[in-house]
Amino acid sequence: LLSDRLRQDLKFLSCLTSKGVISDRGLFRQDLAWCPQCFEQWRQEKKPIYEPLLWSFRDVNFCPQHNCHLCDRCPHCNSQLKAIANSLRLGFCSRCKNWLGSERGSAVNVIESDRQIIEGICDLIAITPSLKFPPTLSDVIRKLQLIHFCFEQVTRQDLIQVIALGKIMEQLKITLTQHSNKPLNLIKLLIPVCDRAKISIAQLFD
Repeated sequence: LLSDRLRQDLKFLSCLTSKGVISDRGLFRQDLAWCPQCFEQWRQEKKPIYEPLLWSFRDVNFCPQHNCHLCDRCPHCNSQLKAIANSLRLGFCSRCKNWLGSERGSAVNVIESDRQIIEGICDLIAITPSLKFPPTLSDVIRKLQLIHFCFEQVTRQDLIQVIALGKIMEQLKITLTQHSNKPLNLIKLLIPVCDRAKISIAQLFD
């Protein structure tokens, strides 16, 4: 355990490399959330039990692999579990000590905006370990300025695009003109901008 704590690559299990670029206000959960089917699958396959970083994001409410709701209460004692607990054993309730995995989960009808958010977050998590240098706010702002310029050119040539891009262009303009020195909102700004620009979060940060 001590050697793991000393490993430098553990920073990739969080968003530390994006600190100062992405705002962490309201980004992460205070309590645990998990996919019971993932836990059960890993146990049956004798794989290590862990908690993917994806589950810690407040706006992630379903498992993209099993298409089921993430649980946030123990099915045995109905407790909400803190992300950091004195007696935390991965995959088990820190209160009643029962197993949190299950072969069945609560199916969810995923709307496009939720899937877009998860894909954007997964993109960010996946690209982080391969970045040669940590992203800087100034680099990301420059790319956003270029995207905003392209949006402007498109809307001048095609009025239909004004309806499609109007709201996100206004948000982007406010960010670039009034808040360019502040960390950016991943969920409300960066992921929607990348979606409209037809690029990935990875391309924005690479």
